[in-house]
Amino acid sequence: MLDLLSSAFLFERGLAVEGNPLLRTFADSGLVPFALAKLITFVPALAVAEWYCRLRPRYILPLLRWTAPAYLGLYLGLILAQ
Repeated sequence: MLDLLSSAFLFERGLAVEGNPLLRTFADSGLVPFALAKLITFVPALAVAEWYCRLRPRYILPLLRWTAPAYLGLYLGLILAQ
């Protein structure tokens, strides 16, 4: 959600552009299409992770603990590069 909100904030002020070519079309179309597309791309992944976590918590929990900081680092690196 932080990615969605900060991206929308930066797009509205002309301080950044969407780096993902699949989402760029939605970002160029406005805040609502971008937000919907962004939610559609990550909410299902979180739902599957939550479901699978109940079956294999020793696998999913460490994966999520590594994924979150990796994504944040990548995001911050791309923001600083712009």
